[in-house]
Amino acid sequence: MAGNISRILIVDDDAFIRDVLAMVLESENFSVDCAENGKEALEKFTQNSEFDLVISDLNMPVMGGLELMKRIRAGKPGTSFIFLSGSEVAFEAIDAEAAECLAKDENIQESIIAAVQRVAAKC
Repeated sequence: MAGNISRILIVDDDAFIRDVLAMVLESENFSVDCAENGKEALEKFTQNSEFDLVISDLNMPVMGGLELMKRIRAGKPGTSFIFLSGSEVAFEAIDAEAAECLAKDENIQESIIAAVQRVAAKC
C-alpha cells in the first residue's frame, strides 16, 4: 500500500479496464471495489465512504466522472480522484482539480501504480 491510500473505488463502463486495474492494484495489496458508472459508484460511496481514492473514467453513461467527483466531494471534500480518458476531455478533468489524469493506453498497468503512488505522496 502507498501512503494513506488503502481502499480504492474503480469506476469504468468498460469491464476489461475495471478488471485489469483491479487486478493490478490488488496485486499491490490495495483493497479495491468497482462500479460500472458514476451512479453505481455514488451509491457505493454513500454506503461506505471509507474509500481513499476514486479512479474513474471521464465519459460514461448514466453519470460521468466529473459529475461523480462533484457529488462525492460535496459530502467528502478531500477525496482524491484519478481520471482515465481516451480523449482530449482529460484537460477538463485537470482543471476540475483531479489529482491525476491518465490515458487509456497500452501502458495503463504501469501508469496506474505510479499515479496512485504520486497521489498517496500528496495525502
